Amino acid sequence: MADSAVMKIKCPLCQTTGEFTIYPNINVTKDPEMKKKVISGELFMYECPHCHKKGQVDYGPVYHDMEKRLMIIDCKDEKEGLKLFTQFKEELRDLDPSEVRYRFRIVKDCYELKEKIMIFDEGLDDRGVEVSKFLNRLNVKQNYPDFVIKRVYFNKLEDGSCRFEYIDPNNKMITIPVEGEMKETLRGFFEKENPDEVIINEKWAEKVIENSGENDQAEV
Repeated sequence: MADSAVMKIKCPLCQTTGEFTIYPNINVTKDPEMKKKVISGELFMYECPHCHKKGQVDYGPVYHDMEKRLMIIDCKDEKEGLKLFTQFKEELRDLDPSEVRYRFRIVKDCYELKEKIMIFDEGLDDRGVEVSKFLNRLNVKQNYPDFVIKRVYFNKLEDGSCRFEYIDPNNKMITIPVEGEMKETLRGFFEKENPDEVIINEKWAEKVIENSGENDQAEV
């Protein structure tokens, strides 16, 4: 059973205080059922015992998959996330010198945590996924100029199909299938990986594309 703690939560609707069980350290190798609960969102869903209003509680767990040698740190504060990364990396080095083969990632919320898990489960390179999401965002803006993109996610559906989801503030969605040649390309988008490059998101992808453009201009 995963380690747990109890936190008090005050319902924003009825102001009643209730208890919510959280799991700060999630090891899905030792407790495989926890992975399903992360992906379904069950681990982050609180229901008020009085008015039954439901709401998401993102308490920032650390996700650890020993078989995949993957650790994902959910932390809204980027600097704090990097401190935790350094701490966990040193702890793993002390326990197992082969920790250099570990892959670390820092995400800002449970949505990104779920997304990273699905990306790596599909055997895809999350760096390529982020670049592809960014480039397709430009296409969506061009083809649907009135569509306001609030967030973008890679998602795997129950039927096994994968897609990019471009979501507006009203939760309306434009989707792009991730399949065939496109999906295969995302399996090995980059040849090498920097083990200390742990924040892979849209900002990272934008910087990579900008740097690529600058390099192309320099070569002309």
